[in-house]
Order: sequence, then C-alpha cells, then structure tokens
Amino acid sequence: MTAPVGLSESATHSSAQILDSAAALVRAEAKLLWFHAQKLGKRLGVALGLTWLAMMLTQIALLLLALSPVIAAAYGAGILAASVAPSVVLAAIAWGVSVKSWLGLGESSTDSRASAPSLGLSSSELGRR
Repeated sequence: MTAPVGLSESATHSSAQILDSAAALVRAEAKLLWFHAQKLGKRLGVALGLTWLAMMLTQIALLLLALSPVIAAAYGAGILAASVAPSVVLAAIAWGVSVKSWLGLGESSTDSRASAPSLGLSSSELGRR
C-alpha cells in the first residue's frame, strides 16, 4: 500500500521547507558569530594599542626619573618637576584607560541587537518560516 500522491508531495515540500529554514538559521548564526568575532578583534586591538602606549609613556617617565639627579644638578628642581610630572601623569592616565579597555573586553553589550548587522530576514519572513 502506498500513500496517495498528494500526501507524499506535501510531506516532501514540508521537509524541504524545514531544511531551507534550518539552512537560513545556520547562515544567520554564522553571520552573527562573524560579526561578534570582528567586534571582539577590534576591541582587543584597541586594548593592545593602549597597553603599548602606556608602556612607552612609562618608559619615558622612568628614564626621566633615572636622570633626575643629573637634571636637578644641571637645571634645578623647577625644570625637573616640569619634566617629570607631565610624563608620570600621562603614563598614569594611559594605564587607567588601558586597564579600563581590558576590563571592558569581558562585558557583553546590552544593546547588541541595535549594533548587530541585518541578517537579511525580516520579522514577517521569520514568522512565515
């Protein structure tokens, strides 16, 4: 006994629709994963760049501190303070921003839907599938 022809065709059509919907879902999830990987990569690059800048500013501040006896003897304490203080302040600010960017890597955006790219599916298409 075989099933009526119309029943077999509708089952095949339904199966094809399910497979098409599953494939569309997989494509949408892959696009979303790629978007989040790019976003994390950019944030990681910024954090690394800020850490590099903070280390360079720290090296300058340490060099000036190491040379402070020479600078103080040659030019006086006023010039020493005017040269060391800004470099120490800039290094401290750079480290603060760097640490904040590293700590921000673990946070997930609460408004991720607003910043996520369009996946090519409207809400009416999702309801239809």
